[in-house]
Amino acid sequence: MILRLGSYLQDRYEIQAIIGTGGMAEVYRAFCHKLQRTVAIKVLKQEYNGNEDFIRRFTQEALAAAKVNHPNLVNVYEVEHTDGVYYIVMEFVDGITLKEYIRQKGKLEQQEAIGIAIQVANGLGEVHRQGIVHRDVKPQNMIISSDGKVKLADFGIARAASTETLSQESMGSVHYISPEHAQGKPTDARSDLYSLGICLYEMVTGRVPFDGEEAVTVLLAQINQKPVSPRSLNPEISEELNYIILKSLEKRPAARYQSAAELIQDLEAASRNSGDILPRVQETHGTGGDTILFHTADVTERASQADGAREETAEGEEETEDEETSPTDRRLNKLIKGVGFVLLVLLLGGGIAAGLILSGMLRKEPTVAESESAETESSSALSEKQTYVPYLIALSSDEAEEKLRADDLTLVIQLRKNSDQFEKDVVMEQEPKAGTVAQKYSKVYVTLSLGTAETELSELNLVGTEEESAKKTLTEKGFSVEEKSEYSDTIEKGKVVRLSPEKVKKGDTVTLVLSLGKEPEKVKMPDLTYNTEDSAKQALTEVGLTLGTVTKEHSDTVPQGQVIRQSVSNGTEIEKGKSVDLVLSEGPKVTAVESTQASEAASRYVASIDTNFTLSNLIGPDSGATSITVMVRLRQDVNGQTVYRTLMEPRTIRGDAILPLRFRTIEGAYGVDTGYVEIVRTDNGQVLQSFDVQFFKVQ
Repeated sequence: MILRLGSYLQDRYEIQAIIGTGGMAEVYRAFCHKLQRTVAIKVLKQEYNGNEDFIRRFTQEALAAAKVNHPNLVNVYEVEHTDGVYYIVMEFVDGITLKEYIRQKGKLEQQEAIGIAIQVANGLGEVHRQGIVHRDVKPQNMIISSDGKVKLADFGIARAASTETLSQESMGSVHYISPEHAQGKPTDARSDLYSLGICLYEMVTGRVPFDGEEAVTVLLAQINQKPVSPRSLNPEISEELNYIILKSLEKRPAARYQSAAELIQDLEAASRNSGDILPRVQETHGTGGDTILFHTADVTERASQADGAREETAEGEEETEDEETSPTDRRLNKLIKGVGFVLLVLLLGGGIAAGLILSGMLRKEPTVAESESAETESSSALSEKQTYVPYLIALSSDEAEEKLRADDLTLVIQLRKNSDQFEKDVVMEQEPKAGTVAQKYSKVYVTLSLGTAETELSELNLVGTEEESAKKTLTEKGFSVEEKSEYSDTIEKGKVVRLSPEKVKKGDTVTLVLSLGKEPEKVKMPDLTYNTEDSAKQALTEVGLTLGTVTKEHSDTVPQGQVIRQSVSNGTEIEKGKSVDLVLSEGPKVTAVESTQASEAASRYVASIDTNFTLSNLIGPDSGATSITVMVRLRQDVNGQTVYRTLMEPRTIRGDAILPLRFRTIEGAYGVDTGYVEIVRTDNGQVLQSFDVQFFKVQ
């Protein structure tokens, strides 16, 4: 799908220019207005949007690639799907591809080529450490920036694309494809190193080792032909670099470099112009399959002989099947001749891939790379009773059975085992391997994945261990850790009390519950209001609490010297031994009228009361068995404010007692002729009885 220049994706990425197009996508330069940076956006072509399996693999691989970060990799920022458009946002590198650089220079000097190869190998090493196989290493995917840094693009994405059949648009890729990839066999890191070897070959010679007008021609050359020695095409390169390139291009993965680090080591040695990279003893195989051991001098001599032989081939002489051609090569040549006409028809009629699949040379690329490449051979054209074993890895048992049935083969589930790499109930191993010639109606044995193994946390014996030790064990096993705390009577503070859930898989989160030590004893907070300071202190002591800070303030409702409020609410659970702060009453503020009254000794307002109050009338039949603390006070309204004066301090009496109220001279507020004498229960402030009194001015 072509995006219009100036349009936006996600209201964030402004499309500025189209900078490239390929078999599966167009690449645009865009500006991210959110992060204020230029990015590259790879947009999947419309014809792939309907292929759900392709979309799934494309997205999974791109997401995996986004997790890899390295200076020699074009970093993937995000993978998105908006309004039917699938796209990947990547780092934008301002530079040219290695392919264009080679076109401009013709060929590169040895030191420059080695420097580029080392940078790419460093990037590949990081990709391989993350469990990703690139599968599309070629100069078109290597970008050289203006500062000379080389970045490898499209890692992880090529894997999804490579599962599709090859087309004419893939001609650029088949020149760099490994023999096992060309045959549809499983690929691994060594396949990428083969492709890098071809890139290195092209850098120092200006040409690829295998070429042809059709993709099938190139593929068959990758599988069957030996490359012309690069030193015969460019004598200026060293014998050491010549050896590195030819070792990288070995047909058998086991004979190549086994890791990017191993390749880098030899490249650095070649850069120092050292001969140390040549093996002291080289193992090879003769035509009869016997092992031949020869020394460094033999290697040099044989390399020279091979150079001469390859020069003749390069000059146009046709290679023939002689005594040095392996039985495998001869059988393969017979197979090619046997199906040549069919291949030609298929190529003309609609595609390289169909012909290759028919000949058993090309199989769909595996979804998950296997550790060792299968090295099956095609012995001859198939008879009517024979068929090729299809690739079943990562298929469900039903899908595998259907695929085998189409080839007249029978599925047998031989084993089930755990795997971190394969989802549950998909094929993780098969025997015979894909591409093997089998008799029709024979059995293919598979191993199904049980998914990631579950771990019983109890088996780790972490309860009672130190926090750091437990966290280290869990993270090393691939779990995320979430911490919580709780009291424990049996586990020391800071150690593990328990873990949850009971069973976990790699990548799951484990809740690690740590001990706070023994939970302190708690008591219920008593109600201290209307208590004096001494009685409040005694009440706190009785329940195991202590008296904290005591402050005072005026109160119109709580008598002087009694508790107005407490720092911990009544009924609250509080840790034993804690302190409680109190606020005591200083009584009401002295009003202006009262101040005037005090100063006017010549006159005052007084009242009196002479009566009795029977408490049993309020408490009831059981009054004799109870006691109550009461006080007597005067209440008056003075200039809109309620003013209290204590007439009798708090006193505890029996519930059946008669309380005498005999106050012959009650001095009230100056100028106020009414008031109320109140009997108040001090534990809750309840007014038990109120009596009206009249005040008279006296001299």
